[in-house]
Amino acid sequence: MMLSFEQYLIERKSSNQEVIKKSPEFYTQYKILATAIDGLLDTDCDLVDGRMDIYRSVEITSNLSKIPVPIGRVEGDFIASNIGLTTLENGPTEVSKNFDVTRNKITSLYHAPKKVGKNAYLSSNKLTTIKGDLSEVGGDLSIQHQTTKFGQRDIAGIHVQGRVFYK
Repeated sequence: MMLSFEQYLIERKSSNQEVIKKSPEFYTQYKILATAIDGLLDTDCDLVDGRMDIYRSVEITSNLSKIPVPIGRVEGDFIASNIGLTTLENGPTEVSKNFDVTRNKITSLYHAPKKVGKNAYLSSNKLTTIKGDLSEVGGDLSIQHQTTKFGQRDIAGIHVQGRVFYK
């Protein structure tokens, strides 16, 4: 027997007693993400268009080659430094504050957030190209200590409001 989507919705009362309805798909994604993000509560995020929007800063400390579930907007900092990332696949599409993925093994900016509200820290990776999804940085962009040396013309497609650190 096929049940309707409404029958599958899970209701939970948050601390302010409002009823929160979330789908089983949300809880599947949430459980996976909560193992990588210490202290993540189901009230900290929502599933929007197949991606988890997170309403607080995020720090991933588990060793991962890629982010386990697709992340949408992060309201705060996104920190995933020195954890072994080889790709930004499933990474956030937008970060309101700082984006820090230093000291990983990332080779390109494909799947990087389109917009970073403050600083983007990408130093000490294995970037061979700056091409990718990153188009706007509200503060500084740090791309120091890479496999390839980059210059001003390499970042022409990225609007950086602050300074760019190459070396």
